[in-house]
Amino acid sequence: MPEISKYSLVIVGNNDLEFKSVFFERLNNTLIDKNIFVIAPNIVKPNGIHQNPYSIKPVSCIRKLLYKILYLSYKVAKVIFWFSSLLGVAKSEKDRNGFEKSQYIFAGHGSCYVLTSNYFKYNGLLVNLTFLMGEEFILSKQISDTGGKIFYDADLLVLHNEHSSMENLASRRVYEYNRTAYNIIRNFC
Repeated sequence: MPEISKYSLVIVGNNDLEFKSVFFERLNNTLIDKNIFVIAPNIVKPNGIHQNPYSIKPVSCIRKLLYKILYLSYKVAKVIFWFSSLLGVAKSEKDRNGFEKSQYIFAGHGSCYVLTSNYFKYNGLLVNLTFLMGEEFILSKQISDTGGKIFYDADLLVLHNEHSSMENLASRRVYEYNRTAYNIIRNFC
């Protein structure tokens, strides 16, 4: 394996991403401040929904409480999802707030990141604590601990054919992946 620190940019992404040539042209012409360790691209699903910025600010106390309740057990989660769907407040397909504006953010969507040479200068390799879930907050913590920032670039477009690797998994298994990740990252966000 080549020495990773010699690269100015490294794209880390899922296997269900599609890049157009304009992505690489834009990336090659981007001036990167020394405090930017990661660039989060504008990730768009086939239905046009924008998945970034994943989290502009750290997770609120209310949302943390909701996560705590949600991850008590699979049965509790099923009741919450059933009840929220009755009320019409279930997770909906909508754009992330702030997707139209390039800005510094707390965490980007984990399906695609661009790591800069600044990242490798202070961090080395990525930290791998979870499986498939929660990497956004692990990376965010790692970057903030070393004085860096994540920059969301609204003009850096990527198509994400979301969850093509997870669509065949049972909902209980996906829940357990999420629950395990939550127990690891709950203090990071």
